[in-house]
Amino acid sequence: MFNFFLELKSKYQRIKNKVCPYKVVALGNYLVYIEGKLSVMLFEKENIVIRVLDGVITVRGDQLEIKDITENSISIVGKICSW
Repeated sequence: MFNFFLELKSKYQRIKNKVCPYKVVALGNYLVYIEGKLSVMLFEKENIVIRVLDGVITVRGDQLEIKDITENSISIVGKICSW
């Protein structure tokens, strides 16, 4: 199976230590996938705030839902306006 993140890491070895310890993928304006050590700080239909190592990610939109969550990843769906 193809692993997008592993491919990027191997392709950009020289900047490996500058890449954040979390990963974010946005698919259109409907799905955001975040991977890394994380925790949910705030969950509302218009805002979801995620604490990641060395930072915070805020996803804003309408009718946001947490579709899938584990200790190391979260999938958020809905009309996503920004992150």
